Amino acid sequence: MLLEAVRPIAVSGKAYLLLESRELAGPPVVGVGRLGQVLAWVQMSLCKNFMTRVMTGRAIILIASTVFGLAFAGAAASAEQTPEERLPKAWYPEPNRIASGALDEQTIARLEEAGIKHVINLRTTEEMAGFDEAAALASQGITYSHLPITAESLNKENARRLDELLEQAGAQPTLVHCASGNRVGALIALRAAWIHGRSTEEALEEGRRWGLAGLENKVRALLEQ
Repeated sequence: MLLEAVRPIAVSGKAYLLLESRELAGPPVVGVGRLGQVLAWVQMSLCKNFMTRVMTGRAIILIASTVFGLAFAGAAASAEQTPEERLPKAWYPEPNRIASGALDEQTIARLEEAGIKHVINLRTTEEMAGFDEAAALASQGITYSHLPITAESLNKENARRLDELLEQAGAQPTLVHCASGNRVGALIALRAAWIHGRSTEEALEEGRRWGLAGLENKVRALLEQ
């Protein structure tokens, strides 16, 4: 068998090797796919050795390797990752809406694969000294909006502005972040009450889903004024 390609793939959450060839020789220990490709599906394990059957003429070579099994299985599994797995430090309060803490270059490099189309940043310019988040996102083809928020600027105007940005994003997967998610949840709670007419408790509950934590008492006080 003239072996042309070996590549990892994932099928039903399991890792396999796909061996491709245009010529078949020797006893048929593998199936023949379209265009004469030979498909050898060899299941691998992260914790055990895996066996790969490669035919050359009538000889069968058995290759056992734990190290390569780990590498191939990891590569194959990545093809099946969900957005949640690609962004393990983010959370998903509602469809097409993602919240997180501060973004770094490594996280931004994964956003496109996770399907993120728009990022709304609530951090102040001073917080991001030395890091050009807008440029990093532009390099990934992701739309960027900056709405700097502090505890003192939690007001109706900024809640309305956030609402406008989310409306503009439409159904596109949009990530909203600050440093920890706390300000995101706070502004979302104010938006829920002041813009969408939710009760105080409903608004606070929505804020918690988005990351509201230490600012909850301040948000409650604002809503009960």
